[in-house]
Amino acid sequence: MRKGPAISEVMNFVKRRNAPGWKETISPLHGHALNLLQKPKYESLTRSEIEILDAVAAEHFNRSTDDLVDWCHSNCPEYEEVPLSKRKPIELASILKSEGKSEAQIEKIEARAEELSELQELLG
Repeated sequence: MRKGPAISEVMNFVKRRNAPGWKETISPLHGHALNLLQKPKYESLTRSEIEILDAVAAEHFNRSTDDLVDWCHSNCPEYEEVPLSKRKPIELASILKSEGKSEAQIEKIEARAEELSELQELLG
């Protein structure tokens, strides 16, 4: 995306608003802004996942959109600039490589991700 990386699954949820509980919890997209309509339920997240999200939110809370864009471009080595009207997926291997994972670890993680994707597809 023009201003930096975004998780395509999240962007798809934002555009379609079809995640369970989405419409009751998050406002329709206005430009690039979303707002909470009510406090979200966290039953799908572990305590450690919530702590990570809280820490990230606290670290970046006071940054403007442009500050966040600059931060992402400086701190996300997997990001590559693309033309304005284009999208380019960031491969899982690129993210794992930027985090120092070995080729063997990357292959194992990719295989596991594929298994989970196939299971999710089967379960609907």
